[in-house]
Amino acid sequence: MVEFKHKKVFLSLGSNLGDKNDNIINAMRLIQKNVGEITAKSSFYTSQAVGFESKSDFVNNAICISTQMSITELLEALQNIERKLGRERKTANEEYTDRVIDIDIIYFENESKEDLDLCIPHPRRLDRLFVLIPLVEISPDFVDPVINESLKSILDKRKSNLSNQAIYKLD
Repeated sequence: MVEFKHKKVFLSLGSNLGDKNDNIINAMRLIQKNVGEITAKSSFYTSQAVGFESKSDFVNNAICISTQMSITELLEALQNIERKLGRERKTANEEYTDRVIDIDIIYFENESKEDLDLCIPHPRRLDRLFVLIPLVEISPDFVDPVINESLKSILDKRKSNLSNQAIYKLD
């Protein structure tokens, strides 16, 4: 009998359209049902859009899941969840837009992968407080496989450089 190894995966979830909190809760419910067990989840945070102009702030959080899926299976499953919840992909010129739900794979174990469809670890993970702060909340000692430092250490070093990004914890 073949045993499949459970992999530790960190995801960042965000929404800035509709009932943002419910969008993230619904995404987590579908992830738990179709992808793998959620082993940790951060608080919800609110932040302004990064990378494009928007009149609507985002609600973000991070989760850790345990899954038996491969990276490509995981990406496909998460994109299916996004579509099911009403997500439309980026425009033809690849600009960011407002979205009902956004689910990004930040880390997949300690693996690195780069192709046209996916970069792991996420290439902008260290430049966004709305990713770093929730990740540090759930796993401060996780070591970034590229930087080879803990998430807490990375946040401590980068926080002042990212001070233009306002982020607030929701109660």
